[in-house]
Amino acid sequence: GITREYVASLPAEERKYFGHAPDFTPNGFVAERGWDRLASIVPPVPTQKLAVGAQAGVDVMNSFGVTAWMDPMVNAEPSRPMFSIVPTASDVGVLPAYEAIAAKGGLTGHVVGMVLVNARSGPEALDVVESVRKRFANVPNLRLSGIKNLADGEGNAPSRTPAISITYR
Repeated sequence: GITREYVASLPAEERKYFGHAPDFTPNGFVAERGWDRLASIVPPVPTQKLAVGAQAGVDVMNSFGVTAWMDPMVNAEPSRPMFSIVPTASDVGVLPAYEAIAAKGGLTGHVVGMVLVNARSGPEALDVVESVRKRFANVPNLRLSGIKNLADGEGNAPSRTPAISITYR
């Protein structure tokens, strides 16, 4: 559904998230908030497949000597919108995958997770964060110690986002 007509119809502020030629023909590049448009066509990924992928990622990072990392949106599903989502306590994203590989002794790196909240959420978002934290509190090598807020449209790690960084303790 990302066609020349679609891109041309967008306000300039939204058009910038879609790579395109001068005549608005899309080139296949989508960034930041453009992901939400694509998310609706990405099929859900079962926890078992996420666990296989997570284990492969852990193994590759360990092979380079990386033993700790931050996962900036652990409760975000790979096939769900990120910028328009208002997460609930049942939105647990890749956390069950980390839990599954940890149960088998495969989480051989230390993961610090950030729980995604919506920029327009109110204080009730903290209840969701706390519920998710409690549910995964006993997973070895996994600690949920922060909140990720996509207030500026940037989906990358917090070190690349200028608008806001909040630590939740």
